Amino acid sequence: LGMEDLRWEQFTVTLHKDSKKGFGIAVSGGKDNPHFENGETSIVISDVLPDGPADGLLQDFDRVVMVNGTLLDNVTHSFAVQQLRKCGKVATIVLKRPRKVPVVTLQSPSLDHDDRGY
Repeated sequence: LGMEDLRWEQFTVTLHKDSKKGFGIAVSGGKDNPHFENGETSIVISDVLPDGPADGLLQDFDRVVMVNGTLLDNVTHSFAVQQLRKCGKVATIVLKRPRKVPVVTLQSPSLDHDDRGY
């Protein structure tokens, strides 16, 4: 993990609800539903519908910081969903996305270099 620097970029996206697709996103996480690997409790984008309002704007694993001014820090999953439902036609969502900044470029270890003949 020390090989790359994780920088969190924060940005704001405004989504306009589609009559059929809604905002076109699904969220997971929450303090009642921590991430299975690292116990992370933040609300995370888990799905972005193709051709939906969020397509091209949001990515899976983006962390949701705020929805229409409501901070989604250490909240339950249902609270986050409720905030998105309450938005009406427009949702202004503040997100954080990790950008990995490589410190040293390392070749990814792949099996075919292993010619030590065990």
